[in-house]
Amino acid sequence: MKIHSYEKAFLTVGGGVLVACAAALVYATIVHGIHLPGASGRIDPAQVMVTPPFDRPGVYRRAVDEYEVVAIGRAWGFQPAEIRVPAGVDITFTATSVDVLHGFNIEGTRLNMMLIPGQISRNEYRFDEPGEHLLICHEYCGLGHHLMYGRIVVELAGTAVPLIGEEPPLAGQPAADPAVSPPDAAMSAPLQETVLAHPSSH
Repeated sequence: MKIHSYEKAFLTVGGGVLVACAAALVYATIVHGIHLPGASGRIDPAQVMVTPPFDRPGVYRRAVDEYEVVAIGRAWGFQPAEIRVPAGVDITFTATSVDVLHGFNIEGTRLNMMLIPGQISRNEYRFDEPGEHLLICHEYCGLGHHLMYGRIVVELAGTAVPLIGEEPPLAGQPAADPAVSPPDAAMSAPLQETVLAHPSSH
């Protein structure tokens, strides 16, 4: 079969575009750490408000320089509406929705999640510099969609931020900061023990 010169050129350009796109995906994943947020498990949307850790949304200190933000999306707002975290620490964002599909997008960062009723979404991020970021819902969720926003306040590294609680220290480590009110036993349990069975598969 004879292939004309313009067909060869088209195939060459098409192949080059595919290779360039694949290279861009690899570069974004390795260099910038951009990846799809994970689904950590399932939860009954009707029981979110009474199921740990979502019964006490807020900021938790899980270890030295490791924090977890537990958040809920609902029509039309986030709970908590303002989140304060220190710069320079690893933060895990754990979130879900109680009603319809919502978005969880922190402007100026790569953190972007879909909040699906019945699914727990999780993503990690580190804020290197202090400042403020707008938290918006970028998935249409009804008439009040444009009113659904929150605020992420990144404090200077080492600044104390309001905490809901923290994990008990491991054996041999110093006791928890007495200024932080310890959570109840249910809140201290690892997340995987608080969600319903059958985590989503990819």
